[in-house]
Order: sequence, then C-alpha cells, then structure tokens
Amino acid sequence: MLMTLGAAIWDHQYRTRPKDYRGSWASPTSPYLPYSLDRSPPPCSMQPESGPQNFPIYAYHGHQQMGITYTNPSPESSITLATNADNQRVAPHWESNRMGPQTDGPSTPSSGDTHSGGHAFFSNAHNFNLDHFEYNVYNHSSKSKGWDKLVAATAPNALFDAKARFDPPKCDEDTRVEVTKEIMDWIQDREVPQSLLYMTGAAGSGKSALQQTISEQCAESEILAASFFFGAGDDTRNNTARLIPTIAYQLGQKNSTIRRLIGEAVDNDPLIFGRTLLKQMQALVLTPLSRLPSSASLKLPYAVLIDGLDECSDENGQIEVLRVIAHCLTKERTPLRFFIASRPEMVILQALKHGGHLHEAAYHIQLSDDYDATADIRRTVKRRLRELQERRCLPVVWFTNEDIEIIVDAASGQYIYAITAVRYVSEPRSSPVERLHAVLNWAAGNGDSSSARPFASLDKLYTNILVKAKEAYYAVDSTNQCDFLLVLNAYLQTDLLSPSDVDQPCELEENTFETITCDLRALVKNPDENDWDTRSLGVYHKSFKDFLESQDRAGPLYTLPRALEYIVSSILRWAGNLPAMRPRHPLRCGHYFDEDDVSIFYQLSSVCMTLSREHWKTSSDALINPIIECSSKDNGRGWSTIDSWLMEYLQLEPKRAEPDDTVNWLIETFERVLPLIMEKNPEAAAIVQDYYERWKLLQTPRSCSKCSGLL
Repeated sequence: MLMTLGAAIWDHQYRTRPKDYRGSWASPTSPYLPYSLDRSPPPCSMQPESGPQNFPIYAYHGHQQMGITYTNPSPESSITLATNADNQRVAPHWESNRMGPQTDGPSTPSSGDTHSGGHAFFSNAHNFNLDHFEYNVYNHSSKSKGWDKLVAATAPNALFDAKARFDPPKCDEDTRVEVTKEIMDWIQDREVPQSLLYMTGAAGSGKSALQQTISEQCAESEILAASFFFGAGDDTRNNTARLIPTIAYQLGQKNSTIRRLIGEAVDNDPLIFGRTLLKQMQALVLTPLSRLPSSASLKLPYAVLIDGLDECSDENGQIEVLRVIAHCLTKERTPLRFFIASRPEMVILQALKHGGHLHEAAYHIQLSDDYDATADIRRTVKRRLRELQERRCLPVVWFTNEDIEIIVDAASGQYIYAITAVRYVSEPRSSPVERLHAVLNWAAGNGDSSSARPFASLDKLYTNILVKAKEAYYAVDSTNQCDFLLVLNAYLQTDLLSPSDVDQPCELEENTFETITCDLRALVKNPDENDWDTRSLGVYHKSFKDFLESQDRAGPLYTLPRALEYIVSSILRWAGNLPAMRPRHPLRCGHYFDEDDVSIFYQLSSVCMTLSREHWKTSSDALINPIIECSSKDNGRGWSTIDSWLMEYLQLEPKRAEPDDTVNWLIETFERVLPLIMEKNPEAAAIVQDYYERWKLLQTPRSCSKCSGLL
C-alpha cells in the first residue's frame, strides 16, 4: 500500500536524507487515523502541495502492534508518528542505525512500542505541526494471484463488445421494436416470478441481432452483469469450459469486493476451472454474491445474457448449462436474471416443454412463431439499398418496390436471407446492379450454376445443420436402416400429408419422424395433425427447400431424384397392395367402406401429381421406374386396384362436374412417360396405355348416381 501524508507544515529544510527511512503509527486511537482499514479518513481541511520536495512518500507494509508501518524507498532509516493513550499527538521519532542519539528537542515516547529504541523524528526540526493529513491506500504486497488465473481462463471473444466480434449483427433502430420492448420490460421488471427468459427461433431469425441489441441497451442502462456469445467457429467459445469464468470476470469488474472474493476462491481451489459447471458457478458466482451486503446487491448489475447455446459443440455441455441455470433459479437465491437465446434444439426444447426442468422457471419466447418480421425485413432491405445508392452514387431507380417484395417474399420472415442478399449486393468490388439482378434470379429459382453464389453463407449454414443432425441420427443407432436424407426429403416433398400419412406407404416405424427431425428444429416446423393447414412438415425458410432441391447448392447432400423415386414407388406399391375388392361406403346402400383409407389414397395421388409437375426435369426417371415396376408386377394388378379405389372415391362426391385432380395427374403423367416407357419396356407401356385411355374418358363431364359409377 502507498500512503501519502499531507497537510504537514514545517520549516526545516530536509538536507541530509538517510537511505533507510522507516516508521509507524503506533496506535489506531488517533482521531485522524481510522480504527480499521475499512474506515475512511476524515476530510482534510488543509491541502498543501505534496511531493518529494515538500514531504516524503512512504509505502505501507503491514500492521505492527496495532500501528501502521510505512516505508520510504530508502532502506536504512525509519520514522514513527504516534499518539499517546489520551489521543494526544506526540512528536515524530526517528530510528536509524546511522544516526546517533537525539541531541535537539525533547524525546516523547509513543504510547505503543513501535520500534526498539526511539529517537526524535527530525533532528533540529522546528515549528512542526501535523493537524490534518490525507492518505491513499493501495494494496501491493498481499495481491491475490487467483484473479489473474481467472482472467486467463476467460473467453474475451465471447463478450458482447469483443474486438473479435467487430460489427456484429444488431437490430436497426426502428425494427424489432415490439419484441425488444417485451424483452427489456421483462429484464427490468424484477417482480416477475421467472428469472429466466429463453428465446428460441429458427436459424437466421435474428436471435443474435436481438441479443446484441439487448446487450447494448442493458450496458447503457448499467444493468448488464455479464454476456457470453457462443460461436461454433471459435475454439474459445464453442464449448462450456470458459463460460462461468467469463461471467465471474465480468461480475468482478463491476464490484471490487466480488473481485476480491473471486480471487480468494481461486486461491483456495486452483483446480476450480476443471470442476463441474455447478461447482464453478457456486464458487465463482453464487458464493461471492451471497457475501455481499444486501444494499450492495441491490446496486449490482443483474442481467446475464447468453447467446447461441446451440452452437456449443457438445450436447452434454448444453444440458449441463441448462441444469446449472435451473439450480440457480430453483435452489439458490441470486439477484441475477438470465436471458438465453438459441435455436430450438432437442435438448433445449425438452428442458422447456411441459414437465421439463425449466418449464416452470422460464418465460419462453418463440421468435419465429410469435413474431412476424416481414414488415421489419421490408423496411431493412429498402433502407440498406437506399444507403448503398447514396454511397455508390447509383440512380434513384436502380431498384423497384417489386424487387424488394421478391426478396421479402423469399425471406419467408427470416432475417438471414434478406441480410445475406443485401450483403452480397453491397460488395464494394462488384456492380450492385448486376448483383441485385443475380439475387432476384436466384429468388425466382432461375439461378445458373455457373453464375455467382449470392447465398453461399446461407448454404453453409444449412449444410452445417444438416451434417450435424445426420451424424447425431446415426450415432444413436449405427444399424438404422433409414436413409436420413432420403426420408427427410420424403417428409418435405409430401407437403399435403402428415408424417403418419407418409409413414404408412413408406413402411416407416411410427416414431421415425421424431428421430429424423429432432435435431432440425431450427429449420423445420413441428406439424399439427389436428389442423389441416399445418398437418404436414413445414419449413421456416423457403430457401431451405430450395437448397435441398438444387444439386449445385446442396452438393453431396443432394438426394432429390432418389427421394422422388422413393416416394412414388412407395405410394404405388402400397396402393397396389390394397384389397382388390371394391370398397363401399357404409352410408351408401349399406355396403362396407373405409372413407379414411380412400382419402389417404387421394392425398398420396395428389402428391404424385405435384411431384410430376414441379420436378419433371429432375424426376422423369423417378416416375418412369416405379410405373414400370407397378405395370410389370402380376400383369398390372396394382393398376387394377388403384383404378377400383379411384372410381370409388369419385363416387363419394357426385356433385363434382370436373375430373378429380388424381385423374388429371395420371393422365398428365402417362402422356409424358408413355414414350419413354415404350423405349424401356413395351409390355409395361401397353398396360399403361390401356388405363390411360380409360381414365381419359373421365375428362368429360360425368353424372353420378347413388350407387353407380364409371367402372
């Protein structure tokens, strides 16, 4: 510690200063000394000039018999300032092995035996008076090494204002206003029973931008206790090893007492960073906080923000973090409030769902489902293109409102698409006009594989998520017979059916859908089989399906032709194996009939129709091969069964004046494939030709009665 003495007046010229200059205040009973190191000195009424030319500066070493010893840089002499037992000031005393006994001035002993001997402070000093003084204390000799060890264990790149994250994504000023307000209101309302706000959202929905914006607002409001931004590509923040030390470091920066307590905790257990996250949280965060006075706790920043927990590479690490947070909220008393954002990965949803260990403790915001960002995306795209126009001196009409709407529509409510498009157009070394044209072509599905790749970063995101999910799927059971990408595409391409409708013809086990999609919640929507509009597997972002359907973009993950052949062959094989008898409706003439089965058959046929129209260029073989297979088996028995079921379904709606969509699909498909089938298998082509001619008759208006139909 360094102690500066001031307000001392003397007229003695300090000509011969010894090399050793030590001394002490012997008693803490002086009215000008604090009774403990924690008490502050009284204010000084006199502030003379200080410094070596007016008064020496001494360094504090420690207590000695209730006194305070301080030292001058010279190692050979010492000085004592003291008071007697009656709190009266006594003369300073001098100690030195180089100077003889005092010869001038009285020697007044101190009330405490500070040093052996006791000589006058300044020989021949005159008019010396020490009525007031000022001192500053700095701790050097007892400095803890624990804090330095903690700093070394942190992840500087994970801070919200880290240099490594320069220019991070954040919300534009007039966007995301509603959700930002909801989050900030929750953080600042300390009466809310939940102390955890968990926000889940699809990949690219703007979670990190919201976290950055909230972090900055909390820092400005002086309520940000700590932040940690996980990042998959950074080894210092793609795991949980540095999470708790980084949080503890930021808390210590906010309060010196917490900092000292954290340092002591590390000194007491140097191996703390290798212990469980719960042990680290207790030692480095919870215990130091609990030792703060309640008044100090109320003034402490309390918002802890964690972004991208799903980017922690170890799933067990994600689980451990969630359990530590749950412990803090349910087993401990802490002033901290946590705001975590991530994709809705399986382990996270399990913790948040009903019955999960965070269900009662967390306030859950589902960003992609609860908030429509379309208007904000439109506003952002238009503003960024206008700003680019000003920077690059582009014509006012270099883009149109229709161009903006194309981008907004392609974004499907997800920010990442729009931001990626704008970033691509804004590349300084290229023409914005040409790049905007490329973006619009890609958005319309007219992208050329030889052209530039506006959405390369988006494709990389999709690739990483799919590869990770695929690895996790096979890691559970290496003997699994299902082709992950094949079955996933089957669910996505049959967008008129529920997963259970697909499972039956594809001969998939009942829980296949859950195991295939459990690690893809950031990309796909969970279907609701009780709601016709949402009963099929949907995607949050249209560009994800575009990615899967483009060989150039998906690369080795491209399986569309195989998936289409798998779907069509499964449907035809299943339909052909249905009972050959003509089914009857129970309400019509008292005959037996299962209407649900016919409805499913109709849906499956409609899906085949959709596939043939949307993917004809890529799916011609996918359609031809299953049709040949169906025609060749048992002399086309499958087509006979399909015909029987189809006719029965048409009779269920006698008021319809136009052919069913399924009939249209069959006719349209046969017209396309008949020439190709003829080249490959003339016998199969002849069977197909017969049914083609039969079903073409249905294209004319038909009249149906209660019990008759076209057979």
